[in-house]
Amino acid sequence: MSASAGGDSDYVVRRGDTLWAIAQRKLGDALRWPQIFDLNRGRMQPDRRALSNPHWIYPGWVFDLPDGPAQRPGAAGTSPNGSIGSSPPSAAPGISPAPAISPTAAPTPPPPPASPRPEVPRRTPPAVRPPQASTQTPATVALPTGDVVGLGLAVAIAAAVGVARLRGRNRPGEDHSARPAYLRLLTPAVRRLSAARWRTVEPDGGDEVASVPLITLADRRNQPGVISIGEVGGQELAVEIGQLGGMGFAGDGAAGVIRHLIVAFLQHAAPDRAEVTLIGEFATLAPSAIEVPAVKAIPDWETALGHLEVELVGRTRTLDEHEVPDFAALAKRCPAEPLSALLVVATHAPDVALRERLRSLAAAVRRLGIGVVFLGPSHVGDTVTVAADGAVQSVTGGQMASARAARLYTLAPSAAAELLALIAASRGAPLVVAALPETALPVTTPPPRGDRMPANRRVHLSLFADLPMIRIDGDPLDDVLRRVRPAGAPQKDREGLRRKGREILAYLALHPGGATIETLLAALFPDDDPGAAVVRLRRDISNVRDVLRRATQMPDAKFIAFGAERYRLNADLTGADVWSVEQGFEELRAAGASRDDRVDALRRILGAYNGQLLEHAPYEWVDIGLRENYVRRVVDAAQQLSQVLEQCGDVDAALEAAERALAADRDAEELYRRVMVLQIGLGRPDAAKRTLRELEARLSEIDAEPAEETVRLLGR
Repeated sequence: MSASAGGDSDYVVRRGDTLWAIAQRKLGDALRWPQIFDLNRGRMQPDRRALSNPHWIYPGWVFDLPDGPAQRPGAAGTSPNGSIGSSPPSAAPGISPAPAISPTAAPTPPPPPASPRPEVPRRTPPAVRPPQASTQTPATVALPTGDVVGLGLAVAIAAAVGVARLRGRNRPGEDHSARPAYLRLLTPAVRRLSAARWRTVEPDGGDEVASVPLITLADRRNQPGVISIGEVGGQELAVEIGQLGGMGFAGDGAAGVIRHLIVAFLQHAAPDRAEVTLIGEFATLAPSAIEVPAVKAIPDWETALGHLEVELVGRTRTLDEHEVPDFAALAKRCPAEPLSALLVVATHAPDVALRERLRSLAAAVRRLGIGVVFLGPSHVGDTVTVAADGAVQSVTGGQMASARAARLYTLAPSAAAELLALIAASRGAPLVVAALPETALPVTTPPPRGDRMPANRRVHLSLFADLPMIRIDGDPLDDVLRRVRPAGAPQKDREGLRRKGREILAYLALHPGGATIETLLAALFPDDDPGAAVVRLRRDISNVRDVLRRATQMPDAKFIAFGAERYRLNADLTGADVWSVEQGFEELRAAGASRDDRVDALRRILGAYNGQLLEHAPYEWVDIGLRENYVRRVVDAAQQLSQVLEQCGDVDAALEAAERALAADRDAEELYRRVMVLQIGLGRPDAAKRTLRELEARLSEIDAEPAEETVRLLGR
């Protein structure tokens, strides 16, 4: 979606925008982002959401802008994520700094093509220099297998999950008891990486929280020839693909490093911007790599060298035609140029007779976006010896001299196989994971409603949101705490709700039957020492009880009760939107043929559902199948309501319900069709055209187009 203006002071948010970037581009000063936020805070947007947190803006929102551009050179300030408002250091040749935190959920778009510049002398890629500092914390992710990888891979895998969902999920109206096929790909390693993309921001321990993407996918895809290979002192180490020309990896950790290199290289770029060629026997290294469409295997070095020579000629011609010195310059000047980066991975060195030929090729292709690496010592370039944990033990030569103190990222065979299967499925290949037992999708059963249960409980939890939100008598928890906090109160009476306390509330809301201490420890503290985890759990539960008692002014209330060896939420004092949705479905089942009762139940369901379940919460215990189940059931409820209202002659209300269904699932073409049919029936062809354009943009992410049935609607 491109930016447009309804007037000089209006701005339509496009994919990748941030308040910081909008202020820089439209006002001439990024540090004026708070003015945009203050001017638009609470304003209802076209998708019926409102701006409430500067970290979250969405494509299609319309912002009023302050009057007049202004420049304040040298001014200091903070960005919405709290980082100092200074320009990031430019990337040094041969090394790409890890990008700063993006303060929105939308990825940053590729930069526009640069204007032609005079040709500069060709250069040889320099040696790796110390990486630039990153604002990301932490810089790495520990997987269940013990491997350590970077956040760049986490964000790329999260994107692959989204595309795999597009390709492999169940459709509206289908049996919700069966798990969609794509859920089989969401292994513990994949879930850990998906969750690691987000970090929780909690100002002053209050309740106004947001998940901020640590890094955007576009940050990586704008640099198709750059790969993150490790970290040094918490800073990400990234190299240009050409710097790997002829490099060997030896030692106990070499195979893990190369497995990570293959996975990260394939997923860090757009599908058409990265290719891998495998030479040799990969049965023990990465056997599933060959299932990825962008990967091909060549059995011997003689054939491989012939392919490299063809690439050398073709890529050299492309650079000459565009009058650029190397692959990086071509990517910058011509972002749409389809020249892809190429990684050649060999499990063994060539015969002596071929080594000189390979040495010449490896040097020549460095500037062409081609890297060549070996499993084992290199006979044509530098060798990096790596310990089992990824620590660099020694480096020969100068290409990687600055990485002597680095820890390189690694992947075990099982983790690599899982991630490669996901990448392959996201690119249209059949599932290659082992068959998993088919189990029903989980549901949340609301607690029984007794005669003493008040209609409006004092504490309400909203889980159909980015993160769990807590309200007291309808007001946000942090606002209530500020009101009831006495002047000069001791620290204990000023403490807000801890992050883990919020997670405990969410877990218990999704498990109304209660949870044992062992269950809570396994879900919330899976990597902690058991003794320390018990102490933390009790501390955080005490924090929840204390904060809610202060907020409600009910000093003796037991919001979290303990009995029969289980912790559970007190349903007399607390409520949750997930419980309301489930109660709505119970009423729908009991309504039978009564149209009025069915409409009331359907409206209860839609009234309680405000978005995907804990969509951006970094909680690994959240069953993605449960989230998917709610999406499908709510979409069906909205469709039922739309059809009933249309039969009653209220087409406007039917369209509103159909739009609610589409808002819940932007990936289902049949929902776009339903909205278009109603828009056309109401005499709104322009609106139907806009809906079709939204569908086209969505499907373009998986290189697909709308069905003819959908396009023909506009010809009626």
